[in-house]
Amino acid sequence: MFAKWTEVNGIKCQGKTEARVCQALFDLGFNVERGKYVETPEGRYTPDFDIGSVFIEVKGINSWYQACGLVPMIENARDPKLAKVSDKSLKKMLHVNKIKPVYVIVDLTSSKKSLLSMDRPNTDLNVFYGYPNELKEFLHEFTPDLSRDSTLISEGGS
Repeated sequence: MFAKWTEVNGIKCQGKTEARVCQALFDLGFNVERGKYVETPEGRYTPDFDIGSVFIEVKGINSWYQACGLVPMIENARDPKLAKVSDKSLKKMLHVNKIKPVYVIVDLTSSKKSLLSMDRPNTDLNVFYGYPNELKEFLHEFTPDLSRDSTLISEGGS
């Protein structure tokens, strides 16, 4: 089952999770663009959003654990025998992170309790586990200079 595409302020979002995060980024005043693909040794990586100084990758907790190779990708496999565990997606993000920071936002809005109790993967990426309305603290905690970044529109309009 694949997520339905929607639009938020003219930006295409794949599913409700991306749409919530995209709206939160706009609400914080970021200039949000859909990410463009980057070639990596593991294949193409396309970040969900580009806000100028960083890429934003949006995941639900299940898809984050799948990307890290901790749980099988059963829901997208037509045959359970095809479900596999792979950290290829994480490797792509780590490669791109050396070029431009990749911030991963793991939206816990629709999380399964069993996944919430799992140990969280340790990576070299900045990862936020929480809710879109908490993004301001996350973005400023990991990148204090974002408030001075040209992609962030000041509240005073200057």
